[in-house]
Amino acid sequence: MTNTIPVDDRAILLALLREREGAPDEAQLLHELVGELRASRDALAGRVQTADIELSSITVVRVQVASTPPKGGDAGHGAFTRLRLTDEAGSCWSLVVEEHDGTMHQFEPRSFQLMVNGDDEQGQLLAALQIAVQVMRQASVEPTSL
Repeated sequence: MTNTIPVDDRAILLALLREREGAPDEAQLLHELVGELRASRDALAGRVQTADIELSSITVVRVQVASTPPKGGDAGHGAFTRLRLTDEAGSCWSLVVEEHDGTMHQFEPRSFQLMVNGDDEQGQLLAALQIAVQVMRQASVEPTSL
């Protein structure tokens, strides 16, 4: 006879934290782990749409996207979209971040991730990406073939 021990969110988070000991910013790590936990739960339920694609031409970029359908409210309801871009070879990009106090930071990361939580935030991200596509098409930018 096998005993099954129910595993709650705290146990999962504690286990993941132990695996990542030594992380410099525990609050950020906890936030990421909660997002990963929600994402894995939704994926198990078949509600998360995902893509993981490598785009190769002169440069190589990996695109990873995961998104849930709207869940009827703010971030607490569980809807999210995560977009991650990774430079696998030769990409020339920078990321400029402005904090609420106006402080600006510029990075040249290997990868970066944008995560939005909540129905409205998902819709805003989609609208912003659609506008970006329109502007790039007007500028005659051609997409890399898949």
